[in-house]
Amino acid sequence: MYKIYMDEDSYNYLREWSEDYRKYVRDCPAVAPKFMIICKVENLGDRLFLYVTKTQYGYKFNLNLDKTLVAKGKIIRTPDGENDFQVSYSMSETVERECALESKKKQQEHSVKTEIEFFIQMYSNAFLMANAFLMYGNVIDEKNIIATGKNAGNDKIIVFRKYKDKLYAVPVGHHRSPEGVFEVRGHFRHYKNTGKVVWIDGYLKGTDKN
Repeated sequence: MYKIYMDEDSYNYLREWSEDYRKYVRDCPAVAPKFMIICKVENLGDRLFLYVTKTQYGYKFNLNLDKTLVAKGKIIRTPDGENDFQVSYSMSETVERECALESKKKQQEHSVKTEIEFFIQMYSNAFLMANAFLMYGNVIDEKNIIATGKNAGNDKIIVFRKYKDKLYAVPVGHHRSPEGVFEVRGHFRHYKNTGKVVWIDGYLKGTDKN
């Protein structure tokens, strides 16, 4: 399974990228049979995530908040339609009941449903864009750099990060935190043994110094 993490900057970058390379997103095969998409969402952090599984017709997904199922649905490619993909879903019975209660208390209709629809669309887009970027990012755009690494348990944890106007898909080791990727600024390094002073360019680094 591919576990894909992204923040707001990388999501927005992927949106711009996908507009330029729409056909690559539309026609891209699945780079893995299963995915887990985690986006940083205000007030929710990384508690909300989307499970995606490749099927014969396209993809099926579950949207979860922690361990609670929020909604499940399908993503189907529709190249002859107005949109490239059709996303259909149904909410879990628990969420349906909560929506009904909220509507009665606040006298507002569809407020929670509208929010859920937004997240389903957002996470579906994140999956489709990330899948295409992992397949074609290095090939069609030299400013993008992709690195992937296999982790224990046959899972790949990949963190999308924008850095100096480039988008990196950074592999994360099995014992590292996905949120531990950070920027190291350019700096001079003094080597005591030789006395040389060398300039080190800025780069992305994980929490594990090794």
